[in-house]
Amino acid sequence: MDNIDNNLNSEIHLLNNNIDRLNYLYFQSKKIGGLNQEELEEQGLLRERFLKLVKKNIRY
Repeated sequence: MDNIDNNLNSEIHLLNNNIDRLNYLYFQSKKIGGLNQEELEEQGLLRERFLKLVKKNIRY
């Protein structure tokens, strides 16, 4: 059971980090300088990853 708990905690920690980074990039994009190309790509990849995770865990 500890292994399952550790995996869940690890996944939650990763998700929280991704959300924090997405929020940071969103607010940076609203500033005058905006995001550079690398940050735009990172933002897109993080959004994709987040949406896949949410879709995977939705229960109907």
